[in-house]
Amino acid sequence: MLSRFKNIIEQSSRFGMDTVVILACSGGVDSMVMLDLFQRYAKLTPAHLVVAHINHHLRDSADEDEEFLRDYANEQGLEFLARDTDVKSIAEETSQSVEMAARQERYKLLESIREEKDGEVICTAHTKSDQAETVLMRIIHGTGVHGAQGIRRQRGNIFRPLLDFTREEIETSAADHDIPFREDPSNTDQSIERNWVRHTLIPLIADEMNPNVMESLAHFASVQSEVARYMDSETEKALETLLLSQSKHEIILDIRGLRNYFTALQKNIILRCLTDLRASKHAISYPRMAQITDILIEGDSGQKMTLPGGIFLVRDREQALITDRDWKDSFERKFRSDAKLSLGRYTVWVQPKKNVTDSELKSSNEWDAYFDREALAERDLVWRTWEDGDTMQLSNGTTKKLSDIWIDTKTPLWEKHQLPLLAEGANILWIPGVKRSGFGWITDDSKEYLKISVRRTQ
Repeated sequence: MLSRFKNIIEQSSRFGMDTVVILACSGGVDSMVMLDLFQRYAKLTPAHLVVAHINHHLRDSADEDEEFLRDYANEQGLEFLARDTDVKSIAEETSQSVEMAARQERYKLLESIREEKDGEVICTAHTKSDQAETVLMRIIHGTGVHGAQGIRRQRGNIFRPLLDFTREEIETSAADHDIPFREDPSNTDQSIERNWVRHTLIPLIADEMNPNVMESLAHFASVQSEVARYMDSETEKALETLLLSQSKHEIILDIRGLRNYFTALQKNIILRCLTDLRASKHAISYPRMAQITDILIEGDSGQKMTLPGGIFLVRDREQALITDRDWKDSFERKFRSDAKLSLGRYTVWVQPKKNVTDSELKSSNEWDAYFDREALAERDLVWRTWEDGDTMQLSNGTTKKLSDIWIDTKTPLWEKHQLPLLAEGANILWIPGVKRSGFGWITDDSKEYLKISVRRTQ
């Protein structure tokens, strides 16, 4: 077993001489065998091992598990670090299951230990048996390619060296090398779904259908992993042209270009956008993804959808906005002739100027406007978002509804509700980036000026 383990470690680029390795240990048989294998491996290739334990305080014996690991590490001359977390409280506060909250907290705290110790990698003791159980459970509940690949060998700073070993092999190794471990009494509780799959469903399949069910599920996961890697690679290439813009809180996607890809890749592209905005892959079910795809590929302009995790999807013509905050802004601020204002997603600068050259006027763009200061001083102006009934008086003297201007300029739906408008009542003097009214232009009679600049900053 050590020889196979050594090959797995040496095939990874994450391990070298004097590498700091964080070993996630619960005290159970899997993690204790992993620790023993690393100790024996370290004798061949020196590595600094840090035994890391996360105490979730979910069992009466939780503190005893921590003490057991602390004593074992001390006996072996290994560095030991423990972290405490109140998982039940976190689960209640975040409306998650205890299992999901424990998983998120565990990885967050393990990463904090890795950073503290300047570690190269965090190793967890997931086995081939865990892989089979995970894949089978996801298939039963309904999953896509990414879910079907099960537990990945390596993801970010996490490495799982035992994925090629069954639980039976682990238990045999523990017995052969007299490795101490703690029993988790909840592992026999078949009211817990994973335990029922482990103790009832998989043995039933092995007896009645396929004695090599573990190998078959592991092979299936491996194939799906290859497909997922290909899909992710193609997704990266596609996003180079499909992303019209991307920020911390929102993504704008080119729908016309999205139609050029086959359906499975379309969904992968959309899923990537959602997860970039911190949406959970597990919260996006197959029916939900089908709805999203229908809106984007076949839907009508103006369609909207709210997704789990506070994600909003808005379709407008051949573009789609995906955002993790309300896509509409609402504000009203009094206009000042010398100010810098933060207005929703935009920042406005108003600068008084004594002189304006012809070159300055010519070099300005639709996001910079020069106004006659005296003309604006006579008005009761505000910066605000669009309201029904807004109009603009054009330079030819006619009045036009803003709703018609939006149509003429093909302004995306979300921008209509985000742009800061310079307004006097229902009369709009300027729509930054879109159109300016016929009021306040600089003439030969102008004596003082205002330069107003608007930039998107969020």
